[in-house]
Amino acid sequence: MDNDRRQYQRITTDHSIQLMDGDRILPALALDVSLLGMQLLCDSATAECISRRLNEGDEEIRVRIPHPNGGVDAWCRVVYLRNDSEDECRLGLEYTQFLGGSYDWLENFVDEGGFNNAAFAIRKH
Repeated sequence: MDNDRRQYQRITTDHSIQLMDGDRILPALALDVSLLGMQLLCDSATAECISRRLNEGDEEIRVRIPHPNGGVDAWCRVVYLRNDSEDECRLGLEYTQFLGGSYDWLENFVDEGGFNNAAFAIRKH
């Protein structure tokens, strides 16, 4: 295991993210986010869809962290996919390409401490 990846600050979160499957959006929850990647929690149906795509030869998946002030839109390599329970799976992702200015947004997000910071807080109405 490469120890370099732990040199980057990891932000613990529970923010909804979007896994893109063509035009379909698969739901997942970001458990932690860093400048190198993220760990997600998803249901078994989402995990099966991702697993199927990997078995069909897809090497990357597209991930979005939607936010009113920007967010992340990136292609990611699946590092691991493992079952936590009957209906929960963990997914480890490593960023391979950021779209638009989303790396800058991610860098600010991590530097400022995540969604606990007022600049990144999402108001719920």
